[in-house]
Amino acid sequence: MAKADRQQGKLVTIATFHNPHEGHIALGALRAEGIPSWLLGEHHPAVALHLSIAVGARLVTLEGGAARGTTILEEAAKADGWEACPSCGSTAIRRRRRLSIIFALFFLFGVSTPYTPHTRQRSCYDCGHKWRFVPTP
Repeated sequence: MAKADRQQGKLVTIATFHNPHEGHIALGALRAEGIPSWLLGEHHPAVALHLSIAVGARLVTLEGGAARGTTILEEAAKADGWEACPSCGSTAIRRRRRLSIIFALFFLFGVSTPYTPHTRQRSCYDCGHKWRFVPTP
């Protein structure tokens, strides 16, 4: 194997996903553009849920296509309107649930409610930043 072939054969992680479904969407976007890529660790949640939070599913591609792949994912995130962290720009965010007093009282007295109250609190998995989401019209 020539040295140039080995250089092109290095795998580079371009994104990490806590949810393997999001990883597969990104994988499809890269493959649609002709960039050879793979999703590593996608089965961790099925085996041990805590591994998906700690390690996540890694989207890898060859070193030569890493810059183009990153650009494609950033453009897709902007075009689809994915919610992103205002601090670091990551799309790996979660909604923080807070039980209201009324909901807690309903639960305490055994009255069931058909839904969980909507929350606008968000936090980022990557940098830990917390903020209040304000939807744009």
